[in-house]
Amino acid sequence: MRLVVIGGGIGGAESVRLASSLSADITLIEPKKRLECQALYPEYLSGKVDIEDICAELSPFCSKLGVEFVNERALGITPNEVITERCEVGFDVAIVAVGTTQNFFGIEGSEKTFSVHTLEDTIKTKRELDRRNPRKIVIVGSGLTGVEVSCELAESFEAEIYIVELMDRVLPTFHPRVSSYVEKVLKKRGVHVLVSKEVVKIHDDKVEFSDGTSLECDMAIWTAGIRPVPFVDSTPFPKTKGWIKVDDFLRVDDENYSSIFAIGDNSWVEIDGKIATKTAIEAERQAKHTVKNLEMMMKEERLKKYKIKASMDSPIALISLGCECAIGVYGGLCIRIPKLVYKYKKWIDTSFVKKFKS
Repeated sequence: MRLVVIGGGIGGAESVRLASSLSADITLIEPKKRLECQALYPEYLSGKVDIEDICAELSPFCSKLGVEFVNERALGITPNEVITERCEVGFDVAIVAVGTTQNFFGIEGSEKTFSVHTLEDTIKTKRELDRRNPRKIVIVGSGLTGVEVSCELAESFEAEIYIVELMDRVLPTFHPRVSSYVEKVLKKRGVHVLVSKEVVKIHDDKVEFSDGTSLECDMAIWTAGIRPVPFVDSTPFPKTKGWIKVDDFLRVDDENYSSIFAIGDNSWVEIDGKIATKTAIEAERQAKHTVKNLEMMMKEERLKKYKIKASMDSPIALISLGCECAIGVYGGLCIRIPKLVYKYKKWIDTSFVKKFKS
């Protein structure tokens, strides 16, 4: 079997690692040179982790496993071939795991803000935080990343921190009980929480809102949303809200592309009335399930249906809240053993990266 994995993030790299035990010729296609653990980016801003803690070089990782590493960007795909910037790579089976890019929603000035979406973005943001020593910072978006960044900055910088949310509560995709608790923690950390505020324009020194008000700032950090990458946009695959639609086995939901799996954040996974969250826990589980199904294919046995664990109506998360504290979330349940949960989360995140170091 010729297996091509497109994308070297959590889902893609884990697929390669697990599939290396199969009798398959494996190729990983990824434009970046390193696997990056986004979960640790907020703590990089506060200086709690170093670059070495949050990434792993892909070339030695692939060499150790006997996997070919094509350090290029995938531009297109057919039922049996991936087109990259300089070559075409044939396959019997492919796994698409290219992640996401930021969504700026057409808001003027938003693309010039700082970010923690990629490691490169995060390094740039950290450099500017240290150089400017800003007095007032605005974080736009109060999802997981926005909340964690706010807490880390509140702990580490002598600055006024504002977190801005379009919806009527922070962490709007979580249960209201979770949102309420996290908002209390944010305020305890000294973070100003602004909800039901629509950003319409961002300047170098202020953020404008739809109600005519504005907020002056020295830095604005964008954590407000994601969208599919251009590669996903260019594919002929069926899509839901722009994401690749997959079947119950995580294959592209089109019989013409039944040899192509799509996992992680770039996919719309909806099974038995549940929709999978775009989180690391789901990306890793989907990778493991897909490799198991590859083994079933090689044995000419029936594939196994995927079971969603972290769904939109019952999300699972470990959320860092600064000061070496964190909470665990399972649906509406909030596990409040801050120091213990933080240590557990840190162990999970750092252990994941270590798996890919030669």
